[in-house]
Amino acid sequence: MDERNQRFLDEIRELTEVVYRAAKSMKENLTAETDPVHDVQDLFRAFHSLKGLAGMGGYANLSSFAHDVEDILDRVRHGHLHAGMDLSDCMILAT
Repeated sequence: MDERNQRFLDEIRELTEVVYRAAKSMKENLTAETDPVHDVQDLFRAFHSLKGLAGMGGYANLSSFAHDVEDILDRVRHGHLHAGMDLSDCMILAT
């Protein structure tokens, strides 16, 4: 594997870890009835970065998926959707 592909995979792995940690934190905050606003922000930023990285790498399906998730998280950030356990479970599964 060349260095460019290795860097790409390393960055994808790091973003996946960010998503996993933020989704787990979100689930814990929801269980404790604490506002998961910071977790939603972290998830949004990670999927935004993933969308761009996948797009630059030519992975259109991954970029499209990340864009769809980013849209959902943006709706949560603006109060149009509720951040519930189903959402945190989906984010964990996405990793």
